Amino acid sequence: MNSENNLKELKEVLDFAFGAVEAFNKAAEDGKFNLLDLQYLYPLWDKAAAAIKDIGNPLQRFLALTPQERQDLLSYVKLRFEIEDKELEYLIEDTLSALGSNVNLVKRWSSRFKKPNPETEA
Repeated sequence: MNSENNLKELKEVLDFAFGAVEAFNKAAEDGKFNLLDLQYLYPLWDKAAAAIKDIGNPLQRFLALTPQERQDLLSYVKLRFEIEDKELEYLIEDTLSALGSNVNLVKRWSSRFKKPNPETEA
């Protein structure tokens, strides 16, 4: 695992996760979801592609960071949030764990869709 790519890809995963939280918060401000909320959700598309590509186990990747890389990642996240380092590390771990689990769950279900049978559709 390339250490420099690991840090870059973890930043992309977190950008997507935090962007999703922000987008859904904005979309929910009026108490309902409708087509107008696509203005908040659509920008996630590019972030999702970068984050999900080769995601592997993001929590494991986070735990494998060197102390300097970990500090770099904490500093990067602190640009967005006011939060103490210890709480931030737990929140990052929880975020990476949840996102990795959700992506893997979607992949597992997606590969099991039944293929349309043209004979039964007629």
